[in-house]
Amino acid sequence: MARNPYATWSKQPRKTFVIVTGVEELDKKLAEFEPKLQKKWLRQAMRDGLKLVLAEAQDNCPVLSGLTKDNIKIRAGKRSRSKITMFVRVGPSDDLVKTTLDGKRYFTPACVEYGHKGRPATVSGIEYGTTEVVAHPFMRPAYDSTAEDARDTTMAALLEAAMKEAES
Repeated sequence: MARNPYATWSKQPRKTFVIVTGVEELDKKLAEFEPKLQKKWLRQAMRDGLKLVLAEAQDNCPVLSGLTKDNIKIRAGKRSRSKITMFVRVGPSDDLVKTTLDGKRYFTPACVEYGHKGRPATVSGIEYGTTEVVAHPFMRPAYDSTAEDARDTTMAALLEAAMKEAES
């Protein structure tokens, strides 16, 4: 395929910037700075906001051995040029994955969060459990109860970082 001699090619760097909808003051402040700083501040602010969700999830988590509670952490998602992701999750830990007698593997925090079917009920149901194990959700209620506070904390931390940089 022949190249078009009339086409012009430019190697200009892509401009990216953070736009936080709904907060005009923050949008204006962030537009003044380079994208590298914006991303740095956003990661730090998101981590500050997610600490509230993390603390609530750890408080809500049912504790038998404490292993699930100890493995609730804030993690960053896969990096890309266009988005930054962070989340609160359980794991990864080999201690949280168990194996049934049939050889099937299961993730114990998921069994706690969503419930599961237990062993078949027998005459002595106390010894072998029942057919249904009730869910004890702790992650979703933690998010639901702290979502607004986490968002406000994130926005405040982002604005504070921008104002601090503007002053210096």
